[in-house]
Amino acid sequence: MTAAMPVAPVPAAPRPSPSSAAALPPQSVLPSLLLKDMRREVQKEIKNLESGDQVVAIKAAAALVMLARLPDATPFLPAAITRLISFLHDSTLSVHLQRNACAALTAIMTCDPSLYLTAAKAPTLALGLVRCLKGEPESQVDSGLQLNAAAALSVLAQQKEGLGPIQDAEADSAIISALTSAKDAQVKEEVVDALCALSSHENMRSRIVQKGAVSQLACVIQDASPEVCVRTLLALGMLCGSSSEAQVELAGVDGAVDTLLALMKSSDHDIKSISQDLFRALTLNQKVRPLLEHHFRHLLPE
Repeated sequence: MTAAMPVAPVPAAPRPSPSSAAALPPQSVLPSLLLKDMRREVQKEIKNLESGDQVVAIKAAAALVMLARLPDATPFLPAAITRLISFLHDSTLSVHLQRNACAALTAIMTCDPSLYLTAAKAPTLALGLVRCLKGEPESQVDSGLQLNAAAALSVLAQQKEGLGPIQDAEADSAIISALTSAKDAQVKEEVVDALCALSSHENMRSRIVQKGAVSQLACVIQDASPEVCVRTLLALGMLCGSSSEAQVELAGVDGAVDTLLALMKSSDHDIKSISQDLFRALTLNQKVRPLLEHHFRHLLPE
């Protein structure tokens, strides 16, 4: 972090494998906060969000990430959601404020099921997150904002109530596109997590496959880090496990079969196991078998 970047994505929201959040005060602040009136604290930060001063609002959004960790704050956090979402849609605002707004929304959605539902029902949440993930046309996308937007979309995708807003906002298309457009390794890892969350819903898989997710994921595993690779394989496993169409698409991607064969020898147990299951599914598919036979025939010396 430099003086020019007052905030940056760091671990925050209490969810499995978090990858992004806002800059937070030290943990030693928490015991003193527990002694204060939660209602007053949350209302103060909401007022700061509405102050019109972006520096004040940046700090307020970061404070809300911290407050969302405290159970006593839960009843008072819904009032912050609408204001935080509004920041996602304003291209004139500091990218640091938008980063922290995404992180605060992630923290709020993960701290309590009722808050998740409140956020998921907000009509412009998914649209705002898609905007942050894609960035403005003709301008460079901020990787920290992408990271936090992808993390929020990943949380939104975990429950069925978030699927409607995601489909309406075409967030699944944006996530699939970001698989190849994202240059930052952490962003790519978070994007794959979001696609895994979507793929875990059986009623979303056909839609995701039709949008080209399998071919994009098949390209990602060919040069992915172990962390991204295992997540990518999980997504492919969910999409290709029972879909003949997805299996044919996977086998047809240049380099995908060779990559699976290599991953089957990995020292990483999860990578090895999932890639073996994927390859086994391909060999059992009557439509894929001719593709595999043609592939291996060309590998044999003449």
